[in-house]
Amino acid sequence: MIGAGRVLGKNGPMAAEFFTKVIHINLIGTFLCDKAAAAIMQHNTPEC
Repeated sequence: MIGAGRVLGKNGPMAAEFFTKVIHINLIGTFLCDKAAAAIMQHNTPEC
């Protein structure tokens, strides 16, 4: 499950695995999407 989390919550410190999963989805996932879009858009004809 992914969602908001606190560094220190009611159940103790945030698990490193949770933080790693959030970073992987939000940062690396966004980068991979951008990279795929850029590869396609490089073939577009410029509009002036």
